[in-house]
Amino acid sequence: MFPDSDPVLLIRLLWLAALLAFLLPAGCGEVRSPRLQASADQPPEWIVRVPAADDTFLYFRGIRTGVARLEDGERDAMQAAVRSILDYLGQEGMVYYAAERHAAATRITDRVRLQSAGTVHSAKLVQLYYRQVVSQEGRFLYDVFTLVRYPRREVVAERERYLAERKRLFQAALRSWCQGRAAADKGHDDKALADFALVRDLLARIPRGVYLDLLAKTGTEDFARQAESRRRIVEKKVRSLVVVVSAPDGVRRDVSSLFSPLVVVLEKFGFSLQGPVSRGRGSLPESRYRLEITVGTTEPRDNLGQFYSSLAEGDLRMRDLRHDQLVFSRALQSRGFAENADAARYEALTAFVARCVDEISTVYGTSHGVETL
Repeated sequence: MFPDSDPVLLIRLLWLAALLAFLLPAGCGEVRSPRLQASADQPPEWIVRVPAADDTFLYFRGIRTGVARLEDGERDAMQAAVRSILDYLGQEGMVYYAAERHAAATRITDRVRLQSAGTVHSAKLVQLYYRQVVSQEGRFLYDVFTLVRYPRREVVAERERYLAERKRLFQAALRSWCQGRAAADKGHDDKALADFALVRDLLARIPRGVYLDLLAKTGTEDFARQAESRRRIVEKKVRSLVVVVSAPDGVRRDVSSLFSPLVVVLEKFGFSLQGPVSRGRGSLPESRYRLEITVGTTEPRDNLGQFYSSLAEGDLRMRDLRHDQLVFSRALQSRGFAENADAARYEALTAFVARCVDEISTVYGTSHGVETL
C-alpha cells in the first residue's frame, strides 16, 4: 500500500488520521444547553417603562430578581408593587400625610393586603412576566415582574378619609380647649392641665397646613398657642414646689449651691421651684408641693492620720400640700472622705444630695415615663 510514498509522509498522514478520528466526534456532536423558561417570547415594554396613568387607573410595577422559587418571586414582586402604591399615596398626599406617614401607610396596608390569586384589594394585577436566568454559580433563578393598576378614586377616597379623621381630632381638641379654660377659671387646675395637655397631643397629629385650613373653614381663632401657653402657666401652678432643707449649721457653703443638682432634676420632671432652696426659716412661698430634706453628719473621724471620714444620713420626703398627703419618703445615707474634717463632712453631704437625685429620678422617671438621669 502506497509503495511509492515517502515513509515519513505516510507516518504523518497516519498521525493526522488518528487525530481527526479523535476530534471529529467532539467537534461535530451537538452541545445542548438547558432551555431557559420565560412567560413570553419577548419581555413586555412596561418592564422598562411603566404605562402612564389614565383617567381611571394608576399603574405600578413590582420587581423581584434572582429568586430560587417562582412562587416566591411572584409574591415578592406583588408586594413590591404594593409598596409602590403606598409610596405614591405618601408623595401625592404629602400635605395630608406629612405628620403621619407611617400611620397612614399602616391603614392603607390593611386595605391593600395581599389576597389569593395574585390580587390586592382595590389593586388589580394586570400582567405578570417572569424569566429564568443562570447565576454565576450555575444556579437557575427567576426574575419576576408584575404590573398592577390602582383606581384613582381610591386616592381621592383615602384623602377624604384622612381629612375626616383630622377634622374629628380638630373638633376634639377644640372641645378640650374650651373645657380647659372653664376648669382653669374655676380653679380646677388639675382638670385644666389635663385638658390643655390633651389639646397639645391631639393637635400634634394634625399637620400645620390642615390645621390652618380647618381654622379658616370653621371660623375659629388659632387656639394652639393659647392652649400651650395656658398649659405651661397651670403646670407651674400645679407643680409648684418649695425645697426645705434641715442641714448642719457647720456647712460653710450655701445650701442652694450644695443642693443645686437636686433643683436641676426637679425642673426636668416638670416642677416649678418657688424661690431658692431654703433652710425653712421664716415664711415660705405658696406652693402645691414641698420637698423636705433632713440631713445630719457624724463628727469626722481621723483614720490613721491619712484622711477623715464622715457619714451623712437623713430623710427625703415629698408632700402634696393641697391634699395634705405624703407622696413618698426615703431614708438615705452616704459617706464622704477627705484630707480634713470640713471637707469630709461636705463630701458626705454632696454624696447625700446625689442619692436624693437618684431617688427623685427613680420615682418620677418611672411613674411619668421620663428617662432617668
